[in-house]
Amino acid sequence: VGVGGSGRKSTTTLATFVVEYQLFQIEIAKGYGLNEWHEDMKTLLMSAGAKFKNMVFLFPDTQIANETFLEEVSSILNTG
Repeated sequence: VGVGGSGRKSTTTLATFVVEYQLFQIEIAKGYGLNEWHEDMKTLLMSAGAKFKNMVFLFPDTQIANETFLEEVSSILNTG
């Protein structure tokens, strides 16, 4: 939420540090596909669910390489 260049990432990173949560951010590189996405999501969800770590998932619009990524995040948020 908010326009580019408004400090969303910096604010999120600072807030994550203040509340002592762990920041999880995906870095899209050449060749990053659905298999890598699913492995990253598994890592995030296992950390938050099985290891009981407080996590913040930062997923900026610049990292959306495939529309499926967004659909899956939406599905996780809607179903839990």
